[in-house]
Amino acid sequence: EYNGTPQVGGPAYYVSHTGHTVATVAEVLAAAEDEKTYYMVTGTVSNIVNSTYGNFDLTDETGTIYVYGLTNAPVDSNDRSFASLGIKEGDTVTLIGTRDSYNGDPQIGGAYYFSHESVAE
Repeated sequence: EYNGTPQVGGPAYYVSHTGHTVATVAEVLAAAEDEKTYYMVTGTVSNIVNSTYGNFDLTDETGTIYVYGLTNAPVDSNDRSFASLGIKEGDTVTLIGTRDSYNGDPQIGGAYYFSHESVAE
């Protein structure tokens, strides 16, 4: 509260203006492709193919899916902000994205950052 007026305690931060469903990798893999349905998925980062755009594999206890681009916030096109997130292979990341595919291979598209925990060094 401030001067008798109730407030949200800190820290408060923006999550998303887009509704999403918390899901496992297997649940995303089983879902139909849909650029309007967003999933929040948590997993371990491996095989970073492109550190500019954020292309990598995301693995949880149910499977592995390719992430085709990760940005620090929802954007219309990839703004090359992945490197600013400091994510490394072995880190655990939570992201929000859609079920997508490329040449029939399943992937997460339109993904943006929610949070991550760095691997102990």
